[in-house]
Amino acid sequence: MEDLEERIIYILPDILCGVVFIIIALPLVFWKIPMNSIYGFRFSKAFESDELWYRINAFGGKQLLLWSTVLVATGIVKWFVMDRLDPFWQFALWQGPLFACIAMTIIISMIYEALQ
Repeated sequence: MEDLEERIIYILPDILCGVVFIIIALPLVFWKIPMNSIYGFRFSKAFESDELWYRINAFGGKQLLLWSTVLVATGIVKWFVMDRLDPFWQFALWQGPLFACIAMTIIISMIYEALQ
């Protein structure tokens, strides 16, 4: 993978999605999003009270912030290592980190919600 455009295609989803997710996460972390049906971690328990809404969404926002930072870092690391990997690992690392970071955010947030 010596072509610059090909390298950018491999790293761009991680970096762009990571930055967008960080922007989405910040209002949740700072309790700025009131209860609604569109934006936030809309688990059933979150709708039981305003306090639970803000607490669950702040926790979910922190998870999204954490895993989005990991996603951006992964994109940066991939810039340097993708051309050294065989095609199987290049394919696995193309979208794998994006899905893994989203999954970790959701799973950990669901566990937190269940414990409330």
